[in-house]
Amino acid sequence: MTQTHPKIQGKFYPLTSSELIYLCQILTDAEIKTLLYLKSLHPFTDSYKELDTSAIAEQLNLHTRSIRRFLKKFKELDLIDW
Repeated sequence: MTQTHPKIQGKFYPLTSSELIYLCQILTDAEIKTLLYLKSLHPFTDSYKELDTSAIAEQLNLHTRSIRRFLKKFKELDLIDW
């Protein structure tokens, strides 16, 4: 018996395989998880969104200090605007 899954509704961040390979070369697993989480919050816009690093850390089961460090690294690598 095949199990069917309902289609996921909403907006999606279009991750390409080449982008994923690049991210795996320059980021740790926790950093990738954080970056993809951020992109999923606001996937198709250039507008700025206020971030609560404590809430992100709690959602991803990471330390707030780690999230802040990741954000700084993402900015330095030009992966996010800040």
